[in-house]
Amino acid sequence: PADASDQDALQSRLVASQPSGAALEVSIVGDNPMSWIDGQAARDAIDAWAGEQHDLMISAARAIEQARAGRGAGTGGGFSAANLDNPAWAHLERIQKSAAQQLAGALGSMQTAGLVGKPDGRSFDEFVTLVDDWRERLMSSAAEALPARYFAAGHGVFQLQVTNLAGRFLADLQVDLQLEWDGATILEQVPSEVELPDPPRPFGEPSPPPIAALGLSPSLVSSPYFSGLWNQPNPARRTRVDQGTLRITFHVGNLRQGADDKSEPCFLWATSRPESGIVRGTWKASIRDPDEVLAGTLDLVAADASVATTPLLEAGLEDDD
Repeated sequence: PADASDQDALQSRLVASQPSGAALEVSIVGDNPMSWIDGQAARDAIDAWAGEQHDLMISAARAIEQARAGRGAGTGGGFSAANLDNPAWAHLERIQKSAAQQLAGALGSMQTAGLVGKPDGRSFDEFVTLVDDWRERLMSSAAEALPARYFAAGHGVFQLQVTNLAGRFLADLQVDLQLEWDGATILEQVPSEVELPDPPRPFGEPSPPPIAALGLSPSLVSSPYFSGLWNQPNPARRTRVDQGTLRITFHVGNLRQGADDKSEPCFLWATSRPESGIVRGTWKASIRDPDEVLAGTLDLVAADASVATTPLLEAGLEDDD
């Protein structure tokens, strides 16, 4: 942790001034210390998590398969040849068969009408093949989904803050910041959400009835009444990130004396930690009035430990629920 002398040194670098009276403080606010994620550990965690989900499904299916085999090897029902000589037992058997036939007929009618699903006709081996394939797709999708879940949890989200320390108005101010962090990049927007593939229907569970697939009409969902709510245009951004770099440009505009302003949120994705734990940033500020250029440095502290991957996968996003 930084001591008092380190804080004083940092403050001296954050504040830059000129004889004209222009003075700025440039800092990063938000996720502090800045999060990062261990790339190799994340891949290992995804593989282990997908394997655990796979094993749970196979284990549940195997228990059902063994229970079925046990029932098939049993002694059967309570009717025997001796019982059939008894008129009461014979009458009871006819009633049972009649009820079973009526139930089967009712279920058949309901299946035809789409009210109930069909019994599971998959064999255990077929189910295992489905789950194996699902695990592979889950691992691939989880890796793609991780950045959006990482940022949704607040990791790596920050803003550039500029404070006017001068006793005068600064007009048309723009600040450029360059960070030095190997294995990191800054994004302007959160990556699109990636939904994880649904697991196969549990072994032994009937297929869902066709009527369950009915939902909100696509034509209704895509109507102008909804699209107008979901596709509002974004206001013009004052913050620009050079794609694939650690360079940020923040067009502050006019800034009154003593005031501060923040950029739009930016998103830092880092897959390793700097050896020193400190990321150096250099900034340059151009001002139209007074016509000057200021420069300075700032330090960004990286978190000691990487963000754990598994909780992000298990928490998911709202759309996965």
